[in-house]
Amino acid sequence: MANNVLYNEPGVGRTFAADEVNSALYQWSKIDLGAPGSTMPLTGTVQFGAVVDVTRIQSGTVTTLGNAVRIKAAPVMSGATYSVGQLIGTKLVLSGATRIVGLGIIESVVLSDKANAKGAVNVVFFEANPVSSTFSDHTTLAVNNTDLVNIVGAVQIATTDYVGFSANAVATKNGLGLEFNSADTNLYAAIISNGTNIYASSSDLQLTVNILMVS
Repeated sequence: MANNVLYNEPGVGRTFAADEVNSALYQWSKIDLGAPGSTMPLTGTVQFGAVVDVTRIQSGTVTTLGNAVRIKAAPVMSGATYSVGQLIGTKLVLSGATRIVGLGIIESVVLSDKANAKGAVNVVFFEANPVSSTFSDHTTLAVNNTDLVNIVGAVQIATTDYVGFSANAVATKNGLGLEFNSADTNLYAAIISNGTNIYASSSDLQLTVNILMVS
């Protein structure tokens, strides 16, 4: 039989999904994480009251698994030689770092290097949009004091952090535990050269940030 409940709305009959257990009906519910006035349903499997295997992909760059989110962003570079302190690409916007304005923790970062340059870099994270600073590719980054206080941390990637392959490389930094309080559900980042790094293409780097959403 269909475990549904009939609600006799005046003039129209409505059916509610339900599950019968020991002669009692329990209403089925769908979880939606959308902001007021919008919808963002979760898809996956619900078991014993816990959401498991829940995945959401947004704009091809964000993957959400439960309370964890993985965001990918690629700096647009000049494909040239970068010196110490020079910005590689421009400001990166990590959209969807939290579901709502609130807390999160940066757990790890992965830097993919298509040029196999294995360059030493610093990745700086901001919890609010650093609008008072100028982010220009291939120039020394000057952070305004207004934006300085919104830096949640800087991750140093050394040349020894890379695992090299035949024509490319990848670096991983785990166990970061960088807490942040997002101003607009996004994080912002900058990749700064910490050595003499030579890249062949404007798309040689991709940054992946793994975040635990607290709220």
